[in-house]
Amino acid sequence: MADRTDARFKDKEAASIRATKFPAHFAERVDLRKVNISVLRPWIAKRLIELMRVEDDVVVEYVYSMLEDKDKPIPDPKKMQVNLVGFMDKYGAAAFMDELWKLLLSAQATVGGVPAEFIEAKKKEIEAARAGNAASGDLEGQMRARSDAIGDRNGRDGRVSA
Repeated sequence: MADRTDARFKDKEAASIRATKFPAHFAERVDLRKVNISVLRPWIAKRLIELMRVEDDVVVEYVYSMLEDKDKPIPDPKKMQVNLVGFMDKYGAAAFMDELWKLLLSAQATVGGVPAEFIEAKKKEIEAARAGNAASGDLEGQMRARSDAIGDRNGRDGRVSA
């Protein structure tokens, strides 16, 4: 009995895959053994919540499980998208899988398994923080110079001389 149920599900899944148009980059394979999934976890959760407009741990964990399946290190993005349609509309599932697949392709091409987009975003964040520190350092320097100038005018100790 279980075999018949599985076969019916597989037939529907295959029919859905045949009936859906997928992006060209879905033809590229991703070897998840080359991807640092833990770095993607926060993005996955955030993006799913944005698309579904509700926090649903079941869907988030379902996506994690599809990506962390040790028996299937090379997932099928088409099957993943079709399976996600049951939890979100077809447009949300398509948008999510399109973005996720691009990140996975990028991640497998880098040495640490981190998407290049994440690396670039972190670099910009660090540069912005440095620029902020430099700007505040300049402000401190200006304040120090002004204080010194006031001190010179009034005597070194800052008291007004008579």
